[in-house]
Amino acid sequence: MAIRVDVHDRYKHCSDAELRKLAEGYNDLTLEAQQALLSELNARGLRDGVETAHQVHVKAEAEAIAAACGPDYFVVTEADERMPGWFQVITPHSDLFFPHFCPGCGSATDATFPVVDVQFSKTSVFAPVHAQQLQYKVPHCHSCRQANIRAGVPLALTFLGAAVAFTALIYLWLGLRGAMLAMLLGLFLGRNRIKAFARQRAPGGVFILEHDSNSVWFVIKDRNYAENFCALNRAGGTTMRAAV
Repeated sequence: MAIRVDVHDRYKHCSDAELRKLAEGYNDLTLEAQQALLSELNARGLRDGVETAHQVHVKAEAEAIAAACGPDYFVVTEADERMPGWFQVITPHSDLFFPHFCPGCGSATDATFPVVDVQFSKTSVFAPVHAQQLQYKVPHCHSCRQANIRAGVPLALTFLGAAVAFTALIYLWLGLRGAMLAMLLGLFLGRNRIKAFARQRAPGGVFILEHDSNSVWFVIKDRNYAENFCALNRAGGTTMRAAV
C-alpha cells in the first residue's frame, strides 16, 4: 500500500537552501505545494524566499498578460500631433509598474504623484454626462512632485474662473437648469482642449492621453524612461506597483 507523504511535512525536513531553490520554481508547484512552501518560508523567517516566490508569480502573470495583449502593448512609438516630440506607450487597463527614477528629471524618487485621466461619455444631448476616472501613482522626486502641484493650482483656478463666468452668463439668460446643462455640455465638448492645455503647461514627464475599458494611452517625455517603463512591465516588474 502506498504511503502518502504530506507536503507540509516534506518541506519541514528541507534545508533553507532547498526551500529557496523551490521558491525559484514557485509557479511549477501545485496550489497545495505553493501554500505549504510559503507557510514554511514564513515560519522560518526566510523573507528573501517569500519575495522570490512573489516575484516569480508576478512575472509569470505579467508575461501571460503581455502574450495575450499582442504586439501593440508596451511598445514605444512617437506620439501623434497632440503631443509632438513626446513618445506614446499603450498598456493594458490594469496594474502597472513604473521605473524608480523620476520621469521629470531622471533623479532618484522619494515621492509619488498621481497621473489622472477622466473620460466623459454622453449618449445624447439631454442624457447625463458620465465620468470615468483612472489614476496611477507614479514615482517622482520631491522637487518635480512639488513643481507639478504648483503648476496645477493656477491651471485649476483658471478653468474654475472661466467656468463660473460662463455659467453665470448662461444663468442670466436661461436660468439655473440651462446653466447647468450648458456647463456639463461645454465640459464634455471641450474636454480634449482642456486636457491638451493642461499637458502643455505642466512640467511632469508622464500623462495619460486617453483610456478605455481595455487600454491606456500614455505619453512620456523622455524616451529612456518610456523604454524602461515598457521593459519593466514586460518582465513583470521588481519595483513598486502603482495603485490603480
